[in-house]
Amino acid sequence: MSFTPDIRLFSCHYTSQQSCADEGHELQQLNFPENIKMTRVVCTGKLEETTLLKAFEDGADGVYVVGCPADGCHNVKGSQRAAKRVEAVRSALGALYIMTTT
Repeated sequence: MSFTPDIRLFSCHYTSQQSCADEGHELQQLNFPENIKMTRVVCTGKLEETTLLKAFEDGADGVYVVGCPADGCHNVKGSQRAAKRVEAVRSALGALYIMTTT
């Protein structure tokens, strides 16, 4: 029996739209495996630490945050805010001896 992790993907609206357009797709056309549940957010910088932790509380085995490049954020500093919040969650999980990866 193999383990299939439940992954919660939080994706910046602007990044996901642009990436799909670059590949000639519409975002709605993307078909993720059943174990990956994507939530588009206006900006990853708006994600709170509690939202990321809630995904784990709700049963996710992993959380993946995809935002704009730090030097090309549509909302200027959103990616930098998101990176700090992701690092805070990673640190908190590490303090609880829960394995994290980058």
